[in-house]
Amino acid sequence: MNKQKHTITPRFEVTKELEKEFRENKVKPSKQLLEKLHIDDKIYADYITLAQKHPEYFANPQEAKMLTEYIAQNPSSALPASKSGMN
Repeated sequence: MNKQKHTITPRFEVTKELEKEFRENKVKPSKQLLEKLHIDDKIYADYITLAQKHPEYFANPQEAKMLTEYIAQNPSSALPASKSGMN
């Protein structure tokens, strides 16, 4: 799949509704992730751009948002190397 990602196009059309709901979203990371990354401020994500850049992983911005929020709350599940540092 990764070898073909340059030929895959996004499977959704960007509408005003998507723009309003999925651009400049505040991500709610776990306290441990903020501490590990030394971030004191807020984290924002553009799920439309993420889904457009990685259509091999996301069919739409909703999927990008769901995965991002899950990883932000459970970083050790997605980043195995960080398990010891996150606990």
